[in-house]
Amino acid sequence: GGRGINAGSYEADATLSYDSENYNPPILPKGILKIAKQTVSLPSIPSVNYNGAAQMPDVSDTEIYTVSLPSGINAGKYKVIFTVRNFENYQFDNAEKTFEADFIINPLILTVEVSDVKKYLLEDIAEPDFKIIEGVLPSGEELKVSFDYRDGYVYCTSGSENYIIDCEPGRIIYCNSLSGKAILRIFLIALTAVTLILAAIIVQKRRGGVRRCLSRIKYTLLPVSKNLLQPSDNPVESVTKKQEPKEIIPIPINESDNETSGTMRVDAEEADSLISDSLARDLTRKTRIEITTEGNKKRIINVDTLGERFSAGATVDVNMLKKHGLVPHDTAYIKVLARGTLDKCLKVYANDFSLSAVKMITLAGGEAVKVITLSKKEDKNSRNT
Repeated sequence: GGRGINAGSYEADATLSYDSENYNPPILPKGILKIAKQTVSLPSIPSVNYNGAAQMPDVSDTEIYTVSLPSGINAGKYKVIFTVRNFENYQFDNAEKTFEADFIINPLILTVEVSDVKKYLLEDIAEPDFKIIEGVLPSGEELKVSFDYRDGYVYCTSGSENYIIDCEPGRIIYCNSLSGKAILRIFLIALTAVTLILAAIIVQKRRGGVRRCLSRIKYTLLPVSKNLLQPSDNPVESVTKKQEPKEIIPIPINESDNETSGTMRVDAEEADSLISDSLARDLTRKTRIEITTEGNKKRIINVDTLGERFSAGATVDVNMLKKHGLVPHDTAYIKVLARGTLDKCLKVYANDFSLSAVKMITLAGGEAVKVITLSKKEDKNSRNT
């Protein structure tokens, strides 16, 4: 007994031949036959260097075990799994059915030489050149490096896990001057700035000339009311014979037009765009007309207020403003300001006007006339102008 093939324990019986005539039968204990599992030795797995292609370890299946082979391209560790076919009779060193081993792809070592670089004033250090002086780059691959500037030298390193760079650094040469590119760049910037300034000046001058021309044309083409065409018979102007008003000669219109024909609604912004300040000064009639009134205070009145309180074709002076309750009775000096809109032709007598107010009154078909006011309680030598 005690025969076995597979690993395990088996009972064994022994039979002893003896001289039965002279000896009693012997007493023999039963024996145990043990067959242990065979321990499998694994082959060594050599490492390889990165070559840009897929690589596998140089091992294969045997009668005792099978191999699960990984396929790796990049540098790193890959697991190789061995599995025994008959675990009943075979085992690995770890007494297990499977065993894992490492297949290593090493990074490719390259020796790189970095060129010297120059550092000019007002410029960063230029990126240097480099070349591989030892080792071969896999076909179809490009070596990407990053540079590190320190201690007067330029070093390079690889950002890829597949390469290890042995660097021969280049020197940083400091120059106390500007490079040719920097000088050319500064010259072009200065030339561009001068060109833009000159262009802005030319455009501004042309715009001003065109704007003034258009303002005159638009003003000339605007129809006006009849009260500007005929000498005024308003008693305000007959207060003194010293007046010699400056005439404005507009484009003639038909006598059949009514008082409001040709007027337009304008505001200060529109008036400023149509008539220049210099033209507005020319449009203001500066006379020696004297208007007598009570008081000695200065007040302001807005153009839109005049348009709301007076009808088209009306003549407005300080006494008319008092009559309509627009200024206090102690007012002797009036200045007209631009506000809101105006759509009526008015002939306005005041001590002063803003330029925008003159433009609005003129575009609406009216007239702005500067006058002198006299206080009834003061003599002729005390005047509000």
